[in-house]
Amino acid sequence: QSNEPWKEVAEFVDTYSYNEDLIIVEPYYARYNFERYSQKYLSGDIIVFDGEGISDGREVNNQDNYNDMYSRKRIWLIFRDEKSEEPFKRFSPTIKQKFGDIIVYLIVNGN
Repeated sequence: QSNEPWKEVAEFVDTYSYNEDLIIVEPYYARYNFERYSQKYLSGDIIVFDGEGISDGREVNNQDNYNDMYSRKRIWLIFRDEKSEEPFKRFSPTIKQKFGDIIVYLIVNGN
C-alpha cells in the first residue's frame, strides 16, 4: 500500500513556491496528481514540466523546454517514491521534505 498524500504536497509547494517556479514530477505521469491539488498551478503562477524522460536518458523532444528548465532559478523536484529519487541524490536541495512516500526537493540555482 503506497502512501501518497498529494494534496499535502501541493499545499506545501503552493505555500513556499514563488511565481514562475518550475515543478518537475518524477515519474512525469504522476504530475496529474500534483496538478489536481495545486492552486498555484491551476491559476498559472507555477509551471509543471510536461516533458518525459528527464532522468532516463531519452532524447527530450523540445530542446528549448529543456534549456529553459535548467536555466530556471528555482526548481522543485517531486519524487513519487525513493526509486524515482535515486538518480537525483547528488543534488543538495535547499529544502528536502518527505510526505509519506513522496519526497520534495527545492533546488535553487546560482546566486
